[in-house]
Amino acid sequence: MGLNIDREHFEEDDYARFSQRLREDIWALAKLLSRERFGIGAPSLGAELEMSMVGATCRPRPINERVLADTCDPRFTVELNRFNLECNTLPIALARTPFSSLGKQLDECLTRLRAIARERCGTGTERSTTRRQAAICASRCARCPRGRPSPT
Repeated sequence: MGLNIDREHFEEDDYARFSQRLREDIWALAKLLSRERFGIGAPSLGAELEMSMVGATCRPRPINERVLADTCDPRFTVELNRFNLECNTLPIALARTPFSSLGKQLDECLTRLRAIARERCGTGTERSTTRRQAAICASRCARCPRGRPSPT
């Protein structure tokens, strides 16, 4: 994840290297799962939220690295392209109200991200926007999945 792939056609050697890396990753996962103490401790839960950076017209904006730099939050990371960010929550104990706790953490992350994105919404390649347009963009696009314009 997160690697730039600069081609669409691959040779047999490419597939062989990919298969070998996949086998190594599966072996590493099997080794982790077989650890005697793996899974010991209080049950916990986490979440990953992928987001698209969009402008006032809900078109993709290549600002994820600038937004990421402004977050100063290790829960955020860039995703596959220049338009996406990912938020990985901290583990939440399953005791009591895990989903409320998880929701609170995601709300906190999104509030911070939206504030930063509003500041950055007028930058990029699409076109300049006013702060008001950026705020409308952030609120309208936050309601629609994958940054697609909502019907309202």
